Amino acid sequence: MTKGQPGLEEDWLGTKGAGWLLRAGARWTGRSNSALPVGDPGHPLPEAVDAVESWYREHGLTPLVMLPRPPGAATADDPLGALLLERGWVEGNPADVLTARTDNLLQGAAPAPEGLTLHTSDHADEAWLAGGSPRLLDHLDVARRILALPGRQVFLTARDAGGVAGVVRVALDDGWAGIFGLHVPPSHRGRGLGRWLTQEAARAALDAGATLTYLQVEPTNEPAQHLYRDLGMTRHSDYVYLALRDA
Repeated sequence: MTKGQPGLEEDWLGTKGAGWLLRAGARWTGRSNSALPVGDPGHPLPEAVDAVESWYREHGLTPLVMLPRPPGAATADDPLGALLLERGWVEGNPADVLTARTDNLLQGAAPAPEGLTLHTSDHADEAWLAGGSPRLLDHLDVARRILALPGRQVFLTARDAGGVAGVVRVALDDGWAGIFGLHVPPSHRGRGLGRWLTQEAARAALDAGATLTYLQVEPTNEPAQHLYRDLGMTRHSDYVYLALRDA
């Protein structure tokens, strides 16, 4: 998942590829601006946290950690999570990681909603960017730079006579496809575009040889949760962000 949404700048605490990944991305998305502590940082936990705090302060960012958790685990159950809470880090909202076999997502695939056409590209063109979420549009210059970083991608843009009706992105790596950035503007909702775009993203993934698919969604996003689970995705794990405010 880190390859699908990288930072503009990345560094390692501990051995490269085996320590903690530090990412800075000019404040667009938590994934591109957080430390991912999934390896050996090469230091005792308190010293590793000190190093994370220093790195993010040097980059003018709020220290932020993305803490992966197995199903049912609380932040305080993890030694690092417990330490961060003790040091005054603030826990944010969790996000579910859902996974599925890619071909399962295409069962019962429906045709395109009436009046829509689908355009694909290997880069984020102006039409795709224009159809992005409000948060993406608020960070457009940074988003352009970050979205150019992953090596293999497919950008899908749904259009009708009025212009862009929805967008989604597929990032491809190591046999996996990541579905990112699905957005359908309010004026086009209720027509099945979200389901259709998700399945078209899965079709593009399968065509590219990705047999497994993941995505990330907030537990409180009930429409998206219903859509993805109805397509056959299941919860693999979750993660939570912890931030050191006023650092």
